[in-house]
Amino acid sequence: MNTIKVIYSSVLATIAASIFVTAITVAAELSPALKNILAGLAGHHWLTKSIGVLVVYAASLTLFYLLPLKQISPTALRRSLFLATVFVWIGFAIILLFFVQHFLQ
Repeated sequence: MNTIKVIYSSVLATIAASIFVTAITVAAELSPALKNILAGLAGHHWLTKSIGVLVVYAASLTLFYLLPLKQISPTALRRSLFLATVFVWIGFAIILLFFVQHFLQ
């Protein structure tokens, strides 16, 4: 197993999962019908979102690992880790600001 490739694939999967959880959280809050569908799947909308994040992460990890990537340089790995951090923080900020704005209305 190529450890660097697993790490790189995991970082890309983290970015995909961050985008998914941010999008599904905002979409579910804006659409009561979507929130009800999510709640109906696993008993509560947050549980369904959590399962969805795990599925997106695992599927993305597998996909990125199986893609024929060239040699992953240390620079590319550092950039991907930085990007993952940025995407996680942006997702956090979007969700936080969305709920703050929702609370203030």
